[in-house]
Amino acid sequence: APLFSQPMLMHWIVLRIVRLWIEDGFHAIALRPAGALISLTIMHRGDFATGYHLARVALATGLARECGVETAQIQHMYGIFNSHWFQALDEDRALAHAAFDGLLRGGDLTASCFTFFTSLAALLDTCGNLADLKVEIAAALRFARKTGNQHGEQSYQTYRQLVRALEGKTAPPGSFAAAEFD
Repeated sequence: APLFSQPMLMHWIVLRIVRLWIEDGFHAIALRPAGALISLTIMHRGDFATGYHLARVALATGLARECGVETAQIQHMYGIFNSHWFQALDEDRALAHAAFDGLLRGGDLTASCFTFFTSLAALLDTCGNLADLKVEIAAALRFARKTGNQHGEQSYQTYRQLVRALEGKTAPPGSFAAAEFD
């Protein structure tokens, strides 16, 4: 994917698709790039607001037009890249869960799995107790394993290990290491 191998090409693609939406009118394929535009505006201009506002427009458009999996994609992009800059983190969790459901219905198992990046990060900062976080971690790990998503599984194991460390269940207590994780 050009996102990792050729980021400037990816930036151009995102900008071009959003520009086509502006010039030629709406098409559902533009929703996801509109949700990622904030990464460009932050990186190249130090501007958090422009990408955020465009993503809000894209999300509202997807919801109003009932664009199915494209709406779920923008919910995911909005949650992972945008909303935490300007909204309460609890909203990210709701967005992640809505995106998960829509992406799963649309058959996008990889993106469904990655919605847990948003929900876990939001829960880590907002949960009242570790039990709530443990439930979400278990769901994330179960889904990652079920779908064969090794990247997701390895990432979510770090959350599980953090909880173990916070509970004093690592050796020595408070460290990140354990017999099955180092």
